[in-house]
Amino acid sequence: MTSTSLQIGTAAPDFAARIGQGPIQFHQWLGDAWGVLIFQSGPAAASIWAIAKRRDQFSRRAARVLTIAADASAARIEAPVATDPVGEIASLYRLADADTADTSIVHVIDPSRKVRLVLTYPANADLDFDEIIRGIGRLQMIDAHDSKNPAKYWRANEETSARVAAVLSEHLSLPV
Repeated sequence: MTSTSLQIGTAAPDFAARIGQGPIQFHQWLGDAWGVLIFQSGPAAASIWAIAKRRDQFSRRAARVLTIAADASAARIEAPVATDPVGEIASLYRLADADTADTSIVHVIDPSRKVRLVLTYPANADLDFDEIIRGIGRLQMIDAHDSKNPAKYWRANEETSARVAAVLSEHLSLPV
C-alpha cells in the first residue's frame, strides 16, 4: 500500500476540532510548539496512555500531541483527542480511507507549520513513541546546527537522551 499522505516539506493544513478540553483551531492550539498529529486507526486509549506517560519528554522538546480518531467514543477522553468520523481532517492531510483503515499515521510538524516527518505503523502494532520523540529531537538538532547528525549519535539509551536534552536546552532555551 502506498500512502497519499502529505509530503515532507509541505504546509500542514489548519483545521477546527473539538477535544476533551473544548474547541480548538489546530495552528493556534500549537502556538510556537512542534506538533505531533496522529491519525489513529482503532481505539486510541493505548496511545493516550503512552503519550501521557511521555508528557515530560514531549514538553522538553516543545511538542504538543493531538490524536485524530475515527472512533466517536474517543471524544469522551479528557486528552488532546479529536474525532473525525467522516474523515474531514484526514482528507486535509490527503489520507484516504484505505490509508487509515489498517494503519496509524504520524505527522511531525515544525513551528513554521511544515510537515517534517511522516511515520506509518500497521494497525496491529503499537506506535513507537520513543522513535517519534527521537525524530523530533533529531530535527531540532539539525535545525539548531544547520547540519546533519551522525547516526551513531542517536543511539536509544539514557546517555544519549541526556546529551540530546542538554543540547536542546542550550540551543533552544528548553527546560531539561
